[in-house]
Amino acid sequence: MHILIIGQGLTGSLLALELLEQGHTIHVIDNHHHSSATKIAAGILNPLTGPRLSLTWPSPSHLQKSLAHYQKLEYILGTLLVIPLTMAKYLNSDIEKEAFLQKKELKEYDLLFKNPIPKDTYHHLITHPSQGFHIPMYRINTQALITKIRDYLIQKKAYTQDQFTHKNLIISTNKVQWKHLKADQIIFCEGYKGEENPLFSHLKFKNSKGEILHFTCEDLPKKILFNQGKWSCPNTTSTHLYGSTAYWDYHSQDPEKASTLQLTQNLKNWLKASYKITQVVAGIRPTMLNRKPVIETHPQFQNAHIINGLGSHGTYLAPHLISDFMSRFPSLDIPQL
Repeated sequence: MHILIIGQGLTGSLLALELLEQGHTIHVIDNHHHSSATKIAAGILNPLTGPRLSLTWPSPSHLQKSLAHYQKLEYILGTLLVIPLTMAKYLNSDIEKEAFLQKKELKEYDLLFKNPIPKDTYHHLITHPSQGFHIPMYRINTQALITKIRDYLIQKKAYTQDQFTHKNLIISTNKVQWKHLKADQIIFCEGYKGEENPLFSHLKFKNSKGEILHFTCEDLPKKILFNQGKWSCPNTTSTHLYGSTAYWDYHSQDPEKASTLQLTQNLKNWLKASYKITQVVAGIRPTMLNRKPVIETHPQFQNAHIINGLGSHGTYLAPHLISDFMSRFPSLDIPQL
């Protein structure tokens, strides 16, 4: 089967690779957009989420399945994608402290809460609350992943860098054509641009914008992610990421002065060691109004599909969305991941 994929963010990349592995003919159209959330994401696989220290939804086993999927891609692409880290999680609010007291005796939290951070471990580097714990976790190098997959698609002559426009799309019940490209099916993985898709205009988006600081600091540990409301994540041997912001009213795709200033001040108040900010990046997270990811087929054209709305948990959710998509549409004749 010949399938067009619109968008080569994280979801489009993983989907393209899986379809190729299953023997389908695919072609990806992508404009290499600078404001894609994948291009700036830290790629954190966090076992805890939110101020109530909830286990990552829907279960820790789903997190392990996502991890296993990226480990499989490491082998396929021949590049390092999965980076083991330790999170130094500090209880930053009364809500977090109360949640910790309620959950620390629960069996499912044993491995997460069993390693308290000694009181003065990082006091010379950062300003932090008195109570915290170490948690094993992982970071996925999403930038390397999409770059490697893009190179792989170009090698397979399955990639076109172009601005996709719906006015050039011709679609019938069993055929799809965009410019000179013809296919049987089309799958839209457009990220935040999905809100402009006229075929799925009934879907309600509420995209959010986020910003991350890149900074250098020789003194911060190379394998520790600090989390106390904001987070600091190792990026390379000497660079780190600090973030992030989240807001829904924005007027451009570039970093906003007010929110960047706030983020910069937060970093200054938190980090005692010498550092230098090298870059500020912004990305727009594709988010649905109800905060739930969407997989849908067009009501008239059964060969047009959309996968979108992964929000701030895209690295974790993308493998599951693809698996769910394949299980829902057996007409594609694709086995589950």
